[in-house]
Amino acid sequence: MGLNNHVSMKHFNSFAVCADADQLAVLSSAEQLPELLPVLAKHQKRLILGGGSNILLTSDFRGLVVINQLKGIRILEDDTDSVVVEAGAGENWHAFVCWCIENGFHGLENLSLIPGTVGASPIQNIGAYGVEIEDFIESVLAVDLHSNKQVKFQKHDCDFAYRDSIFKHRLDRYIITAVRFRLSRLFSPVLEYSGVKEKLLELQLHPRSVTAQQLSRAICELRRLKLPDPSLIGNAGSFFKNPLVSTRKYLSLKADHPSIPMHRISDTECKISAAWLIDQCGFKGFRIGDAGVYAHHALVLVNYGKASGGQLWQLARTIQDAVENMSGIVLVPEPRIL
Repeated sequence: MGLNNHVSMKHFNSFAVCADADQLAVLSSAEQLPELLPVLAKHQKRLILGGGSNILLTSDFRGLVVINQLKGIRILEDDTDSVVVEAGAGENWHAFVCWCIENGFHGLENLSLIPGTVGASPIQNIGAYGVEIEDFIESVLAVDLHSNKQVKFQKHDCDFAYRDSIFKHRLDRYIITAVRFRLSRLFSPVLEYSGVKEKLLELQLHPRSVTAQQLSRAICELRRLKLPDPSLIGNAGSFFKNPLVSTRKYLSLKADHPSIPMHRISDTECKISAAWLIDQCGFKGFRIGDAGVYAHHALVLVNYGKASGGQLWQLARTIQDAVENMSGIVLVPEPRIL
């Protein structure tokens, strides 16, 4: 395990913003952990990164950055109905989803093309197109940096909530080493989310006979229509969470904005489209220098080249203020702001 000083983080964050780390190490095998742990203990500030797809660096990082590249996929259990698959935290998420589909392990199709790594999936409790990752996680393996011991979190230990988990609030305490998923042998497509059936029909695929591969392809096309490729335009995908509001609040908003879209969570709670709120405030396609809002999706902040993290964060706060003034709703960022 090499330890490098004063390293540019531009290629380690999907926003591609320029920021330096005082020190950086790459963790590529579990055998390196005994060497890494004493180094981590010496740093009060530490940052564990996978693909860097859920972070906005607004300044240089005065501490140690560890790039988690732990790899490996193995089947732990296999029966007629389901399998338990363990994947290293450093595995590319989309590549892992494709591997599962190819092997007939189902459930993750709607999460195709989400950027980042396997280890980030429980931290953010990722979800898309009607599917949440918490429904498939069986356990999370990690190293507790307080005790330097291996720990195992069962699903009920993870405190999963909408785009939230225990890990998100203790990012400097745990290094996730692997995640275990229970997946189905039976393909049962989730097609109710807005736009999914329409995309299948556009591709001349019948919803009743769609295969896992075809559904994944449709989801990928939907994402590509809305989200820019981070290798071409710096971004972190959806920048704000879709706000959860009471049904009373939704009805109040609907009285003033009849076209406001929502997804009902329960009789008393609704999810409002953050993209719609931002669009109503006129920010879709908005740009100041190289910091902007993607022209095809108002929920995506983008770095068109040389925007700093501070400039992107200033734009985000401007959007928050405008949405709050219009609706009374405070948008919450999805990425970690540093």
